[in-house]
Amino acid sequence: MAAVPDQPGAAADPAGSVDLGRALAALPPRQRAMVLLRHLEDLPVAEVAALLGVAEGTVKSQTARGLAGLRAALGYAHEEGIGHGRSGPA
Repeated sequence: MAAVPDQPGAAADPAGSVDLGRALAALPPRQRAMVLLRHLEDLPVAEVAALLGVAEGTVKSQTARGLAGLRAALGYAHEEGIGHGRSGPA
């Protein structure tokens, strides 16, 4: 398995971060908050639920919808297994 570099390489697409920012901005505020807290801040579901005053199930469903919205906005086709648990050896 290849290591993930600490810094983006010269071939990194700077427009990609702009696209992601626009896609995030297009999400409803609650979905955007949940996606960012779960995936950027790496907070557990229970902590996001407590911070936002919602049920854990709401965090899970809204995060899934937010990720689906990001994929659609960024042009990623749905592939089986993407965003559904961890991949790789158990």
